[in-house]
Amino acid sequence: MGKFNLPKTIKKLFQIFIFSFVVLNNAASEITYKEILKDPINLELNLQYAKEQEEKKNYKSTIFTIQCIRN
Repeated sequence: MGKFNLPKTIKKLFQIFIFSFVVLNNAASEITYKEILKDPINLELNLQYAKEQEEKKNYKSTIFTIQCIRN
């Protein structure tokens, strides 16, 4: 049998856990345009939506959202 290296195994499991947490957290926190329409004056929600749209390189939505915040 091969050697079982506990520290490497724990490190690998920890990396998988962190990766899964980040992926699931990002997927769960994505804001939809429907949420913006339900609460259009929520500054925090609008800013998060603008950031998410920028990350997706959807610049028209980003600019439109920021313009709505300014008004």
